[in-house]
Amino acid sequence: MRNLVFASLLTLAVASPAFATCTPRGNVYHGFVLVGYDYVVDGDFSQGCSDWSYTNVTRQSQAGGLCGIFSTTYAKFAEALGTDKVVQVVYIPNPGEPGYFSSSTSWTVAYTNDASGTGTSSDYVQIRLYDDDTGQAIYLAPSILGTQAPCVSAQYNITRNLNGKNVRIEVRGAAAGSFYWKISEVTLMQAP
Repeated sequence: MRNLVFASLLTLAVASPAFATCTPRGNVYHGFVLVGYDYVVDGDFSQGCSDWSYTNVTRQSQAGGLCGIFSTTYAKFAEALGTDKVVQVVYIPNPGEPGYFSSSTSWTVAYTNDASGTGTSSDYVQIRLYDDDTGQAIYLAPSILGTQAPCVSAQYNITRNLNGKNVRIEVRGAAAGSFYWKISEVTLMQAP
């Protein structure tokens, strides 16, 4: 029985996401299986890395974490301006360049959001990807509205060749009154 408990704890430790430094999260494992490479730096906002830029958004912490289980640090969107955003630009290396992981065109873009207060259909949060060099949209995820479930782990799979590109990751949102969004666990992961 003790070996079973140890094996379970080891699996959790290996499978749990770790955003520990101001470098990309890197290799992501599910158990002992490599599932991808996450290029986002400080995706849970816990390190306060300068890789993120904030517009009408503040970095906050709370006991218990988002949805009671995720990161205790998050980006708080509390303005109704529609210009609230956090932005990070990451470079996806080509073969032969330092940091190269894969030429896979399979990507996962994801984030976790929680909310506080009663939202309306005017309150929204959305993740977007742009080619930072051209400004061209790569992917615009569907918006999550304030009337939807307060705790959502949003994950979107896209197929694009992003190698050699500077990819701008934007999480945008708007919130009115006492309602606000809490965003964390931002991920841009390339499959092997």
